[in-house]
Amino acid sequence: MNCVLLTGAGFSKNWGGRLAREVTNDLMSRLQGNQHLLQLLNRANFEDVLAQVQAEISSSNRESENRLNLLQDAITSVFDRMNNQFEGRQFEFSNDVAHSIQKFLVRFDAIFTLNQDLLLEIHYKNQNVAIWLGTRWQGYELPGVRELPSQDMLASRARSKWVPESQSRQNLNMQPYFKLHGSTAWQASDGSPLLVIGRDKVGTMKRHPILRWNYSKFEEYLAKPDTRLMVIGYGFSDDHINQTLIEAHQRGTFKLMYLVHPSGKAILERYPNAPIPVPDTEQPLKDIPCVECTARLSAAFHNDHMARELMEGIFTSDAASDI
Repeated sequence: MNCVLLTGAGFSKNWGGRLAREVTNDLMSRLQGNQHLLQLLNRANFEDVLAQVQAEISSSNRESENRLNLLQDAITSVFDRMNNQFEGRQFEFSNDVAHSIQKFLVRFDAIFTLNQDLLLEIHYKNQNVAIWLGTRWQGYELPGVRELPSQDMLASRARSKWVPESQSRQNLNMQPYFKLHGSTAWQASDGSPLLVIGRDKVGTMKRHPILRWNYSKFEEYLAKPDTRLMVIGYGFSDDHINQTLIEAHQRGTFKLMYLVHPSGKAILERYPNAPIPVPDTEQPLKDIPCVECTARLSAAFHNDHMARELMEGIFTSDAASDI
């Protein structure tokens, strides 16, 4: 049995992280002095606006380049503030070790995230012996990247930078944590950010070997026999992710999905605002057998025992025996 976790922005939201629309609102507040950017953000989310501003770049137009730098700096500031806020948050929702979310996380064969924040880097610590003792892991790692800690010895991991290794490899004694869309703290060899946002996410990933390799690992884990996937806080808005899930299910290796989202299975509707009903044949995500949990993580890992038991069903050996 192969148990895989995929997290989206709704996962970090449990600790004060921002959803896309909240990042957009924050940027509007920060960029109110630039009317062009303000108008764009008022009509679309920040990822689409970034893509549009990038497309406006012209060697003969200094103003468009300045606008892009202004927007990118503002996005970085929003994520920096988010990471700084994570540092002051308590990660566990309960003092009871039996209800530890970290003890829950260590049970997965691999963790994948679409988030660019540093929530787990800050709180999911290898030095916490109580979490890793008795498991098959010696800790967790971000395969293929190397941490460059801040020169300030007292600084936390929120101040670190990560750069790609010359060769991507995986330590089988460490639980792998793959960031499919890079991170605000990742840098390419030339110092440019390794961050996947905007419309052309697939194109950005293809340009960077570490991101291509990470995504190949996502496909590899979903291709393993008897795979169960838990999805926490992902809104199914990335077509490349959705297509990979659909193809893995159609191959027969990815058999069951545990979906943790306030909207439950309704989030799988690909065209919720369509003026007329869309046939199920055009919504293949709905074909994936799905166990839904609509409870908040804070409740599931504190006092909602039914939600917790539902989520832990992913680790039950006979969970998919009839599928």
